[in-house]
Amino acid sequence: MGRPASLVKPAPDDEGPPVTAPLRVGVMLPRDLHHTRVLEFARRAEELGFDELWVVEDLGFRGGMAQAAAVLAVTTRIRVGIGILPAAARNVAFEAMEIATLAQLFPGRLDVGIGHGMPAWMRSVGAWPTRPLRYLSDHTTALRSLLRGTRVGSPPPPTGEAPDAAAGRPANAPAAVVGSAATTGLDAAAVHQANPGTGASPARPGGTASPGQRPGPVAGLQGVGLEPSSVPEVVPPVLLGVRGPKSLALSGRVADGTVLAEPTTPEYARAALEAISASGPHALVAYNVAAVADDTAAALELARPGLEYVGDSGWAPHIAPLDFAADFAALRARFSDDDRAGFAAALPDEWVARLALAGTPAEVRARHTELAEAGVTSSVLIPVGTDTFAALESLSLILP
Repeated sequence: MGRPASLVKPAPDDEGPPVTAPLRVGVMLPRDLHHTRVLEFARRAEELGFDELWVVEDLGFRGGMAQAAAVLAVTTRIRVGIGILPAAARNVAFEAMEIATLAQLFPGRLDVGIGHGMPAWMRSVGAWPTRPLRYLSDHTTALRSLLRGTRVGSPPPPTGEAPDAAAGRPANAPAAVVGSAATTGLDAAAVHQANPGTGASPARPGGTASPGQRPGPVAGLQGVGLEPSSVPEVVPPVLLGVRGPKSLALSGRVADGTVLAEPTTPEYARAALEAISASGPHALVAYNVAAVADDTAAALELARPGLEYVGDSGWAPHIAPLDFAADFAALRARFSDDDRAGFAAALPDEWVARLALAGTPAEVRARHTELAEAGVTSSVLIPVGTDTFAALESLSLILP
């Protein structure tokens, strides 16, 4: 992530307590910002001194890759994170090509978040895997291998001349066999997933998956890989944007770090790191709704609408470690899904202060210290309010 992946560095026994490294501070590019101001936002975030700029890929809004390419091109220093790309939305080989291109053109400035994606969104486009955890594991492993120049999948068996053999391309060329699963059937080849990991063979290249079943990410891959000229010298970190305990544990095994959605409290960060249980350095990126003002009460009111959805069931892991979790659930039960605004309005100020980074510059800096001590390496601030650029300016007041 550009700084040590762990903010708490163990000190030698004779040098006192652990030393906390500086927390990287980023800001999220709002998904609905008018397109004429997207590049302006990126430039201004860099000018103000933010360490990172994170773009999101939510269904129906803007694509993560395109946003990252655009903002990287108009800035020179700021790191750009993509958080997150739904794994099942893309062919992993072509995804690796896109990421590798960005990594070559903007070395050392890219972080890539991968995740399951919102289940409802993924189902609506027919891309929700039968076994999401296995799919994400295989996708992440394949992506990281491809970015390092390793070929993925078994080379295709010789089958005679391909249709374009006359043009000088061998029939069993590993990554460019016209009409084979290596190019046209990577996501179309069916794979038996009822009992993954038992050596079940993919169906014939070009086959289709069972109804409602998303083929595995490596189904049909036949020794595909990046060409030497396309392998980045600086391989970007691959992080998993996940929240469930099994998915967090997976992140600890196969990824360089984890992206935690908002709200990320110190309690949730500690619980997540315990579930992640990484054996080596592991970055922890924390999203939070954020508002900075001279008056604490004003900042809390600015942040409050950004918490409308945190009472939904999908956010339960974020709330469970908190000492007011039971009261929080009881309050949410009083409001229908059509009245999330009413729920947010009813949140006590002290809960809003815990669930958002909201307050005076000094108060938010103090919250950042707590997050750093909990193991967070990057804090990503989500601007709120009707004036996005005014919010960006106010958030910058917490920077050194």
